[in-house]
Amino acid sequence: MTLNNGQSSNRCLNCHSQGSTTNSLIPEGFYEDLYISHNCWASEEIRQWRSTKEQTDSRYRSYWDLLTAGFKLNCPRCSQETNRRPKFIGHSPNWEMCCTECAEIDHNSVSPYEYDLSPWHELWERFMRGELDLEEEWESLLRLEAQSNIPKRRCSCGGVYSMLAKPRCQGCNAVVFDSIFHICDGFYS
Repeated sequence: MTLNNGQSSNRCLNCHSQGSTTNSLIPEGFYEDLYISHNCWASEEIRQWRSTKEQTDSRYRSYWDLLTAGFKLNCPRCSQETNRRPKFIGHSPNWEMCCTECAEIDHNSVSPYEYDLSPWHELWERFMRGELDLEEEWESLLRLEAQSNIPKRRCSCGGVYSMLAKPRCQGCNAVVFDSIFHICDGFYS
């Protein structure tokens, strides 16, 4: 998303510096044309700016919530607490796949060194910005999964690990969160 407030894309939102080798500019994340200098990233001014944005812009708040690793939520069916995190974020570049029938996750399933994951990353960006409706685009997602040539592996429960499987509760196997871009597990508990 672009923030049209006249802010130059090559200056820090807070201190207006152009950055340097010791104080580089970092993309803000949600707003494509907004940068924050390394020195200002954790400043009180930027914290207050983010807090105001979260209160006034629901898409901004949602974006940062969806990026949070270890975001706690409860299963809508059995209320068991779980942790949600985005796929492929962290030390491993692999894209985890969930089982279509149970809460199992294949953490090493799809490597960007073996498969072109750029279309998935583009969809992930659209989803994170609130620009992708999974139901509306389900048919095109099915075609993308078929074209990706990612092998279908069976889970021990009989289900299949799929790029399109949504995260399930470890207690009752209900879908916990309506996203194909997240997993739910106890990894961060």
